[in-house]
Amino acid sequence: MTPMERIEGELNEAHKRIAELEYLLARQAKAAQQGMDAVKSVASYELKQAKRLRAECSPEALESERAANARLTELVTQLEQERDALAVYVERLRNACQMAFQTPLDEHYSKGVNVALHHAIESTGENNLARRDLIKQAEALEEFAEGLPKFGHMGVEKALLIKSRALRRQAEAQQ
Repeated sequence: MTPMERIEGELNEAHKRIAELEYLLARQAKAAQQGMDAVKSVASYELKQAKRLRAECSPEALESERAANARLTELVTQLEQERDALAVYVERLRNACQMAFQTPLDEHYSKGVNVALHHAIESTGENNLARRDLIKQAEALEEFAEGLPKFGHMGVEKALLIKSRALRRQAEAQQ
């Protein structure tokens, strides 16, 4: 083998080695890029989680939740008062009906039943519709309160608005 052939052989071997090293370097660069992309993705997710948790624990969110809880407590108290008033009304009606069925037919009977029924009817006012509406509102608020953890990141006020708009659309769809 001549020195020229030997040099060409070594040069070919060097080119092969360079190509092999370039291939390995490209693979390593690709793996490093994939690793950096994965780290960026995880960091982005963790940042979103941290922002969500920060929003849930912010003084504004906590105050909004306190206000919502206070409003729920007010509504429960109001509903309990309505329930008690309706219980009295139902008892009056029950007594008037018992009187109607148990008293013999005469003028005294008619006057007594009329007075009892009149008193029971006069005491209703708007109780029935108001009670029904308040119960529906309380049920909607209870449902909302149960689902509150999934809305927590946006704040109670915004979540209440979203829920109220959804209920309004549902009611309008039933017209």
